Amino acid sequence: EPGNNHIIQLLQNDKIVKELIIKEDQRFSFEYLAPGTYIIKVIYDNNNNGIWDAGNYIHKIQPEKVGFFPAEISIRENWDLEEEWGL
Repeated sequence: EPGNNHIIQLLQNDKIVKELIIKEDQRFSFEYLAPGTYIIKVIYDNNNNGIWDAGNYIHKIQPEKVGFFPAEISIRENWDLEEEWGL
């Protein structure tokens, strides 16, 4: 839905390294990362409360959707990396 926020999480070894809350269609970047391999996760924050909601069976509310960037991101020391991702 237009106007919804997205929670973007940068993960390394299943731990959140950085987290951003962005508006739909907003560009984002992560700066000053240690070299290594990362995964990017998006939570489609439909109610704009800044957290993932599991839904509610009784009230027939579905959990908020979650997605992942289709590949791991490898960061090298003193390098910049740019990726495109249509959320």
